[in-house]
Amino acid sequence: MQEYNLWSLAVWAFITIVPAAIAGFTPGMAMFGLRVARLDGAKLVGAWRAVVRTILTFLIIPAAVRNADNRGWHDRLTNTVVVQMR
Repeated sequence: MQEYNLWSLAVWAFITIVPAAIAGFTPGMAMFGLRVARLDGAKLVGAWRAVVRTILTFLIIPAAVRNADNRGWHDRLTNTVVVQMR
């Protein structure tokens, strides 16, 4: 069973990192009309930002603790923000 847990984590990480790095949103974010944008205005989020955001989201607390802008630690560390597409 431990092997299946590791595989599910790997699949989740892949589904989260690759689309976020390339398109700026995960499948779940696309369903709700959200995307990740860089604060410096660059078009792509980039691989390292997507990896860091995913790791911190996995840890839950950095994504749950918000500031006045409603940005979590994972967004503040990677200089990103979640915005509505529609």
